[in-house]
Order: sequence, then structure tokens, then C-alpha cells
Amino acid sequence: MFEILNTVEIAGEKLPVKCDFNVLQVLQEEFGTLREFEQKLIGLVPIKDSEGNIIYETDNEGNESMKFKTTEPSLKAIALVLPLMLKEGRRQADAQGDYTNKDFDYISAIKEADFDIVKLAIDLHTEYKRCYDRKKLKAHKSPATKTSR
Repeated sequence: MFEILNTVEIAGEKLPVKCDFNVLQVLQEEFGTLREFEQKLIGLVPIKDSEGNIIYETDNEGNESMKFKTTEPSLKAIALVLPLMLKEGRRQADAQGDYTNKDFDYISAIKEADFDIVKLAIDLHTEYKRCYDRKKLKAHKSPATKTSR
């Protein structure tokens, strides 16, 4: 199956990235929840009261949600997910016969921080959401199991 892969730009090179079940599993193990990872990746920090409890707000329709402040993306989150997504992206592009950056040393480029951190976080988040939303959709579409009585 041919899949159009999302890319990230490092040192002027566009590299394919892919988030799959294996990547989600590592993220969940490292951060506790996928939501925690996502918040760190995009730089959202829950606002807490003086006792350390998360503050919630209610919208006009009565829906309650956490209150956040924005900060820079977590370098820890980027450092963990970037090699995972690059590895899966390269594997998928190779399988499709579409990997053109075989000689590019992305590890050196990452070490030299030759990229825009915020743009990279946004691109990684885009791929993460594509994978996560697809997995969630498939789970909801699975046929219900009938029980016999």
C-alpha cells in the first residue's frame, strides 16, 4: 500500500516521518499517557492552584476542561519521538521505493540543532495526530461482539 508520508525538515532536508503503534507504545511507556506526551510536545502546561491541583474551566455549554499555559515544546519529547518517527518513516519510504535521503546523516544534524524547534514540534505533532486519530477511529469502527445467551 502506497502512503503519502509527512515530513520534517532538518538541515534543509525533508525527511519522512511515520507514527505507528510501536511509536505510540514507547511514548506511553515513557510519559505515562499519550495525552501527557502530546501536551509536552506542543508546549502545553496545565495551570495548578497553590495546592498543586489542576485548575479546570467550564465553557458556555457546560463542558469542563483543563486550563493551560503555553511554553516552548519539550526537548525531551522531541528527542524521544524524532528518531522513532524518522526510523519508521525511512522504513516505510524504503518499502515504497521512495527514500531518496539514504546518505543524509540526520543524527549529526540533530546534534547540531540545525532545525527550527517549534516548526519541528508542529510537524511531529501533525504526524502524531494523524496516527492517533486513525488508531482511535479504527477502534471505534470495529464491529461489536455479540454474545449468545
